[in-house]
Amino acid sequence: MCLQNRKQNPFVICKIMKQKIQIGFCDYICYADEDGKCLIGNFFVYAEHRNKGYGSAAYEQIERELKQQNGKYIDITPAKDAILFYLRKGFQKTTQKSLENGEIVYRKQI
Repeated sequence: MCLQNRKQNPFVICKIMKQKIQIGFCDYICYADEDGKCLIGNFFVYAEHRNKGYGSAAYEQIERELKQQNGKYIDITPAKDAILFYLRKGFQKTTQKSLENGEIVYRKQI
């Protein structure tokens, strides 16, 4: 058996760390060779670490990384309790629904 990483448009899984303690996780992908579409699949900060700026700092770092990968926009289907977080980050509700879960897609141009 052989496990391989994608060289083009890699799928990235990250731990969100505070010092040496994991306080959350996220995953994302950028399709720069298509139209610059980026997707954040999961973005989660553990409850005891929320509302302290860690999620915002992690999101901003991810957005910078996606821009460096020539991303043009980010799509996400946030959990209902996270919608305000993404609206504050500049995402806008679209009329598009996710093929995976039927939820409304939110988009931000970057």
